[in-house]
Amino acid sequence: MIRAGLLVLAAVLLAGAARAEAQVPPTPSISVTGSGLVRLAPDEARFAVSVRHTSPTRTGARRIVRRRVERILRALAARGVGGDAVRTEYAAITRVRVRTGTPRRLRTRYRSESTLTARTGQVDRLGELFDAVAAAGGDVSGPDFGFADPTAGETLAVRAALADARRRAEDAAAQLGLSPGAVLAVDIDPEGDGAGAGAGGGEVRRDATPILPGEREITATVRVTYALVP
Repeated sequence: MIRAGLLVLAAVLLAGAARAEAQVPPTPSISVTGSGLVRLAPDEARFAVSVRHTSPTRTGARRIVRRRVERILRALAARGVGGDAVRTEYAAITRVRVRTGTPRRLRTRYRSESTLTARTGQVDRLGELFDAVAAAGGDVSGPDFGFADPTAGETLAVRAALADARRRAEDAAAQLGLSPGAVLAVDIDPEGDGAGAGAGGGEVRRDATPILPGEREITATVRVTYALVP
């Protein structure tokens, strides 16, 4: 009997708690979207250097390309670009058919090619690097600007987006005579970055090839839900 009575009492208490919970009104809240944008000058650049030569023999083609690559590597190293910052992206020796001589006849020739990629933080001296590589016998393409820490700009953009969301929430809540309180939920969904126009920093040698890094625009979007308080 005592056990049965305890079970009945527990059921009554649970039912009462459920009714009390059902009677508690939900916490008023507001959800807003915030957008953030920052502009930063790139602090890193990548570029490609290619060398090619066609010769009657494989050995001759390979030897000339190797010598040019060695000169290019020395030129880069002398300007602080070497080690892991330079790598071979592509290398090939292929047979080609060309018309040469008099009378012109199809003859077999050998083409040797090598492509390097280089990374540098000397964004303000890229023109000098390009000129040095060209003088050493390489063809240069690029640059591709970026950041040594790719998340730095994204973090700043997210902070700007959160601040924008707070401002929007405060403005909307004020129309209701309320204020945003505790954060109930945050959804961070960065939109990525894109190239934007702007002035590059650093002094450029007057006789060097002009290369302007400009600025990058990094954007972020957040969705924040706030509790509303009087």
